[in-house]
Amino acid sequence: MFRGLEEGLRKALLLDGARLMAELISQIKAPDDHPRPREKCHPGRKLVIQSLPGPLTISRSYYFDRSKNRGLRGRCPLDQQLGLLGASLRVLPGPPAEPPPSPAMARPAIAG
Repeated sequence: MFRGLEEGLRKALLLDGARLMAELISQIKAPDDHPRPREKCHPGRKLVIQSLPGPLTISRSYYFDRSKNRGLRGRCPLDQQLGLLGASLRVLPGPPAEPPPSPAMARPAIAG
């Protein structure tokens, strides 16, 4: 019973931590977070990134310039600020593997 309670609490804390991290990250203003000439801003674009506490859904501005060549038309300054440029870093599949418990977190054996 205690183990189930402990695991449930751990999951809830990780979810809360992930939500808080996502809110804080979404509030970051990148230095270049404003439209350049001919760019249209699309605010609130969502991105899911994998983090230690779990998946984070962040909101950021996306700027699009139709006059540029394909592949160079859009940009998200927050992605660049966070080092998320490159498709392999954007969305990682699935949750991270469970780390082994640290010796300090090991459960003592209960005699009984």
